[in-house]
Amino acid sequence: MNGTELRKRTEAHVKEYYHRVQDDEIRRMIPLKAQSLEEALNDYYNSISPDSQSYGCTIYVNDVYVGDVWCYCIDLANTPHAMLSYCLFEKQYWGRGIATDAVKLFIKAIRKEFGITKIGAFTYTHNAASIRVLENCDFKLVEAFVEDGVSSSYFELDTPSLTADERIALVSRKVNIRK
Repeated sequence: MNGTELRKRTEAHVKEYYHRVQDDEIRRMIPLKAQSLEEALNDYYNSISPDSQSYGCTIYVNDVYVGDVWCYCIDLANTPHAMLSYCLFEKQYWGRGIATDAVKLFIKAIRKEFGITKIGAFTYTHNAASIRVLENCDFKLVEAFVEDGVSSSYFELDTPSLTADERIALVSRKVNIRK
């Protein structure tokens, strides 16, 4: 997996990420929710609260912090689902399969942690690299549309339902967390 690993996000990561994604080329490739460092930090603090509807990790390659991967709009009712986002800000790692590896690791993690079986992702249609990542992770194109004058695509991934053992492990983790 190219030395790719996911690690816990910290306030320091959020600050570095925010500054690194101000790059013009990156901003053309992904929509950025946070318009200020303060907003980015508030989003982070919300993401670590017990009732959060988001969860994220940092992406490291051989001990170098290269980006983030996260999900938001986590909804565990009925068919557990969430929306996925990711960004590699270290351009020297672009095109090496790092984002694909990170997304695959993250999907396993959120499936284990939250029982998520359906994942959606938006990308700009001109971001061919992001589309390749999603397709390499078995996401399927659901819809192409134009929003705010930008051609965009919506992809989804349906993973198998949790096995009985996975459901038991998930419930056991939730019970232990509440103790």
